[in-house]
This record gives sequence, structure tokens and C-alpha cells, in this order.
Amino acid sequence: TSADHLLCVSEVLRDRAIRLGVNPGMASTAYLGVDLDTFHPLTSDQINRTRALLGLQRGPMVLSVRAMAGLYRPLDIVEAMSGVLEKVPDAFLVVFTYGRDERVLERFSRRVRSLGIEHAVRYVDELESDVDIARYVAVADAVVSVASSDGMPNSLVEAMGCGRAVLAGDTPAVREVVEHGRNGLIVEVGDIGALSNAIATVLRDGELRNRLGRAALATARNRFDRR
Repeated sequence: TSADHLLCVSEVLRDRAIRLGVNPGMASTAYLGVDLDTFHPLTSDQINRTRALLGLQRGPMVLSVRAMAGLYRPLDIVEAMSGVLEKVPDAFLVVFTYGRDERVLERFSRRVRSLGIEHAVRYVDELESDVDIARYVAVADAVVSVASSDGMPNSLVEAMGCGRAVLAGDTPAVREVVEHGRNGLIVEVGDIGALSNAIATVLRDGELRNRLGRAALATARNRFDRR
């Protein structure tokens, strides 16, 4: 059977479909969007209380929001974090381990140990709901995604809905969402030095972090609100 119309979740995927032969007039884009009643900013007091509730340590928090799988390059993030800690010693990394490839998780954990940064890495296993995920996202100082490929980086949009500063690997789908220097920072995928410097800059520069977060929130509200 053939479809009457193809609905894509990003312009990147629509363009790909057209290159594969789909009639442009038979394909359109509709973003999945984000529930901004769930993914929303917290006040400073709410952030402090939520961090305490989650048992998070003090200090600037970096959150890796993607699955623990090779496509999402978690090893790049831990390598970058080692450099971040040289500049921001009290920073720490929270990594989600859902959807994990056990081999990738083992390599990740082994590298954390070899770098001697176990004190600065917190693992978070499966969470029951978007509300639970949003608690971690909303209290992060920087949210990182450096996937090799993406159809639509919805987890970044969720972070933007929380008014967080986002840092992302440079892919066409990311550029559909993030404008470098305005509502987030973009680095070349695989450039660990650039990623480390970008994270450290965001953690140390509160004015930049807040400006990126405000613009990110405006983007989420204007383009990705599914309410």
C-alpha cells in the first residue's frame, strides 16, 4: 500500500524523504513538540529544593540527556568532562543510563575510573515518567547532547522548555532547533576539546548561561509547545 501523505517530525527528515523520491507536495513537517506544563523553568529556590530531593551534590551540574548508546557518543562527554573539571573543579556530570548498551556503559564507567573522576559522575537509571525526567533537566546548569545523527533532538527541546543552556553536536537536525550563540552552543561532533571548552564557558559565565536559557525557553514556547 502507498500513503496519501508523509508527515515528518523535522525538515531534515522531510528533505531526506524527498531525496529518496517522495513528491515534495506529498510531504510536510509537524514537530512532535514538548509538554511545557511538564518541562518548564524552576525558580532558584525550587532548583535548590529539587536538587536536595534528588540527592544531588552542590556545584555546577552538567546533564547528559541521551541514551547510553554509541550513537549518542557518551564517551565524548566523559572525556570532555575531565577537561571541564580542570577549570571548574566543583562541577559534576549526571548521565541517564536508560536504553543502554551494556558494552557502552562498561566502557564509559571504565573511562570514568581511569580518569579518576568517579566523585564527579552520577548515574541515573530508568525514570518512571516525564515528570521525573523534567526534575533533573530543570536543575541542570548545562544540558549536553552530541549525537552523531538525529531525526529531531526532542530531549534538547525539553531542556529548552526548562530554560536551560543547551550544548549540542553539529548536525542538520540540531541546527533546525539551536542557533549557535543565541539559544544554545553548537560544537563539531567529535571535537572533545571544543565541547569541554563550551561546557566550561557556560558553567563559569552566568550571564551567558542565563541569556542562552532565556532564548531557549522562548524558542520552545514559540515553536515547540504542543499544549
